Amino acid sequence: MMKSYLNKAIARFVIPISLIFIGSIAFFSVCFSQEVKPPADPLAGRKVFVNKGCVNCHSIYGKGGKVGRDLGRTLTHLGPTGIFAMMWNHSPEMAKLMQKPQRMPTFSEQEMTDLMAFIYFLRYFDQKGDAEKGRMVLKRKRCLRCHKVGRAGGSIGPPLDKVRNYAPPLSLAQTMWNHGMKMSAKISALGVQRPTFTGPEIRDLFAYLGEVNTHNMDTITYLKPGRPQVGERLFADKGCVQCHKIGNKGKSVGPDLTRVDFHGGVTQIAATLWNHSPKMLARMEEREIAPPIFEENEMADLAAYLYFLDFTEQKGDVEEGKGLFTRKGCVKCHAIKGEGGNVGPDLSRSDRTVDYIKTTAAMWNHNQKMRILMEKVGVPMPRFDEKEMRDLFFYLRTERMKYEN
Repeated sequence: MMKSYLNKAIARFVIPISLIFIGSIAFFSVCFSQEVKPPADPLAGRKVFVNKGCVNCHSIYGKGGKVGRDLGRTLTHLGPTGIFAMMWNHSPEMAKLMQKPQRMPTFSEQEMTDLMAFIYFLRYFDQKGDAEKGRMVLKRKRCLRCHKVGRAGGSIGPPLDKVRNYAPPLSLAQTMWNHGMKMSAKISALGVQRPTFTGPEIRDLFAYLGEVNTHNMDTITYLKPGRPQVGERLFADKGCVQCHKIGNKGKSVGPDLTRVDFHGGVTQIAATLWNHSPKMLARMEEREIAPPIFEENEMADLAAYLYFLDFTEQKGDVEEGKGLFTRKGCVKCHAIKGEGGNVGPDLSRSDRTVDYIKTTAAMWNHNQKMRILMEKVGVPMPRFDEKEMRDLFFYLRTERMKYEN
């Protein structure tokens, strides 16, 4: 599974554990989005995780230190601002535990981007499916009406125990997409209801097909974990942008994909593509658009781009953020448009509030100094949940853009 790929990727950089162990902005709108570029390599942050010493205290799915929490099991359900909120809330305890020669690490903006993207990407790697449940999915969805496994099943489609592309699930999804129009036509001709799948069903089905596959494993095609920046280009090149919007880009024939939750993992994305492919293919036919064909690693790249939409297109409530700025005590040290404290910089004029990554890096790198100053002025260290952190960041971003314009 893809998680084994991740473990191998981490292992390459970890000394054995036993040894170290936006142009135009509607300023008075309640919500708006702020863009951060998708990462070129979502796994680049594993280097930061190791080089900055995070691995000495934290583990990823059991591999790493045991002092702090396992980030693969506790943070993967969160968005980027939620990940940082957890880091921020636990920074006082972390500072107490970390003594010389291991001090609290600081991060450049690129390092923070890579680290956040790496942690955010962990949920992309699905848990291993249940082969027995997958066998039942195959039977329940009537796949054997057209396909054969062993001696059982039909011969309309290819035998499923001899198809090469079952590693990982996106290989299967890519094959299903490329043959989707023919499959839909044949299913319709047979009078059979076209099956839909949930993410867990795709995962279990993949586990079963991998178990019964009789193909030479040395010749199986493995897709690499996707490259979001490549996927962004494919979204335009493959014509997806002709029907779908990403924020302010694209057309509104289909849904705005920033409103779709793709953070459930690779099999959820595969299931979503399959379930909606009949409507998508029908709309393409109406608009005389040729359905795109995906080759090599293209489906994985596109899926990674979709997965990272929430990472790049964050949205927040500006009015809520404004209230939080006061309620959390930020205003006692920082000003907005000259109104507030003067201990720290005026955040409406700071380059560090241009986007949430810059704000995250600045807050983290100065959190120890901030705690000392807060104690002096009698302000308790604020804690944030994910929504609060997101709303605060977008309020600061809004005020910064007002000043800039």
